[in-house]
Amino acid sequence: MTNNQSFRSLKTVLFIPADKPKFLDSAIKNKPDAVQLDLEDSLAPERKETGRQQLESACAKLSANNITVIVRVNNDKLNFYKDLQAALEAGVDVITIPKLETCAQVNTAVQLIEEAEAEHKVVKGKTKILGLIETVSGIVNRDGWCDASERLVGLALGTEDLCLELGCEPSFENLLEPCRRLLYSAREANLAVWAYPSSIANFSELDELEHAFKTAKAMGIDGAWCIHPTQVDLAKKIFSLSKAEIEEAQAVVNAFEEALAKGNAAVKHNNRMIDLPVYQRAKNILST
Repeated sequence: MTNNQSFRSLKTVLFIPADKPKFLDSAIKNKPDAVQLDLEDSLAPERKETGRQQLESACAKLSANNITVIVRVNNDKLNFYKDLQAALEAGVDVITIPKLETCAQVNTAVQLIEEAEAEHKVVKGKTKILGLIETVSGIVNRDGWCDASERLVGLALGTEDLCLELGCEPSFENLLEPCRRLLYSAREANLAVWAYPSSIANFSELDELEHAFKTAKAMGIDGAWCIHPTQVDLAKKIFSLSKAEIEEAQAVVNAFEEALAKGNAAVKHNNRMIDLPVYQRAKNILST
């Protein structure tokens, strides 16, 4: 993965505790676009070192099956650096910083990443950052993300911690606005975004989850982070482009380019007007 557009192609990201290699075979069978090996909340403090030690073998197994590997690190300085060292030793080049709130946090983390890259002889700038937005301050972030390091390539919504702070249930109604706000701030900085208006812990109420996924896709959100294979299966079905969507996008591109060649900046197609923004959206669909 080398640029933000590439990260937008990750429609499904499945969390696995880094100290539980038994889950790897199931993950590989379900074929998410990425697996996020977790060193943070899903590991007890006494298990974090075990998780670090198992990163290398887990990464090798996932990479051999063409699954992108992400590592969620801890955000306290001591564990962050230990996690980062283990991730780089395992060949990981994408980390998630939890409870991200400001560009300053990103840029402070980058200083430590640069030290670790130099120590491990990793090409400077290779390690990319995803931000997990789990607090009201992270959602509001009045300064936006445009001043963050270019290493920051995407943002995701952490529903459970956010709703804990808000004092509400992680329901569709309560999470719709945070999804919108995260989408706007991410797109302002040309970042990928993963979010949907439902609890990430919901993997059994499939009708509710399907509604949340469809709403997120319609908003322009790129995909979903998941904790269970049933979520992965549903997210792949909904967030992946259908054959019909691809064919329609190509038809829009063709119609507009034919019109442009004739000196027209708009054209009627399937009973609607196609102009430059519609054409650009269609091209974006074809590039993902």
